[in-house]
Amino acid sequence: MKKALYIALAAAGGLAIGAAAGMLFAPEKGSDTRKNVARFIKKNCPFVKSEKQAEMLAEELAAELQA
Repeated sequence: MKKALYIALAAAGGLAIGAAAGMLFAPEKGSDTRKNVARFIKKNCPFVKSEKQAEMLAEELAAELQA
């Protein structure tokens, strides 16, 4: 049972990271893209509870992808 949960969480995390990376490379203003990524994370990641947490994750993703 735990193994299935870990697989589901890994798949959800991979989906979120992939979608976020795709949006970060889209031809939009960076601030607009980060807002879209934060909105996507909040909507699709069950472990993210607040808008602020989603925004922090979006900022971290942007920083990692730009580094």
